[in-house]
Amino acid sequence: MQDDFEVQLRRALRPVEAPPDFAAKVLARARAQRVVAFPRWIAAVAAALVLAAGVGQAIHVERVRRAERARDQLILALRITKAKLDYTRQRLEKKNHDH
Repeated sequence: MQDDFEVQLRRALRPVEAPPDFAAKVLARARAQRVVAFPRWIAAVAAALVLAAGVGQAIHVERVRRAERARDQLILALRITKAKLDYTRQRLEKKNHDH
């Protein structure tokens, strides 16, 4: 059974001569299917658009980072203000209570 498989495999993989006009046919077909050259200016425009999008994204990320930092600073300022107002209110209440 193994020998039969090997014989079939050898037969399937044996060298086969190419027809005499094979190379000419392949070259003719390749010339007929030649792809039109991609204009370089289109590649340059695409690269510029990708670069502009990347710069735009970087600017957006920086703005978001600054806005988040400003928000955090505002929250801290409001907490400090609340603490100071609470302290002042307690002192006034104590002063009014003592009199």
